[in-house]
Amino acid sequence: MSGSVSVLVGNARREIVRVTPSTLLHAVLDEVCQRRRLDPAVHALKPERGGALVQLSSSFRLSGLANNCKLELVAAPRAGAVEGACRVGVQLEDGARLVREFSVNAPLVEVLAWAGGEWGRPLARSITYAGTAPIEGDEA
Repeated sequence: MSGSVSVLVGNARREIVRVTPSTLLHAVLDEVCQRRRLDPAVHALKPERGGALVQLSSSFRLSGLANNCKLELVAAPRAGAVEGACRVGVQLEDGARLVREFSVNAPLVEVLAWAGGEWGRPLARSITYAGTAPIEGDEA
């Protein structure tokens, strides 16, 4: 069972892309950009009638799009344009917890340097990252 997707690429031009239920939407974007000699890294797909950007990592079957749907090729939002703050908590070996707000673009080294300074001594050579196995030795 196959279907198709119609993509508006600008200047009232459309590209018809054949899809199967297992076709990833990223493949649809790649094919349209290849036909029009565009860079897929700076483009995205969204429904023609408005709405949020289409999740490119999902398959056509799981995307919720209908057969013969109409999509529009738009400029992708910049990845580095994230602004704001996040709250970071560091739990120390003695059970104490340090909490502070950092910029979302702050590197992990900055957070660890702050935590070591607040604690009054360098951080341990062994840390746990996101619940995985401890990182020990020179890798820490």
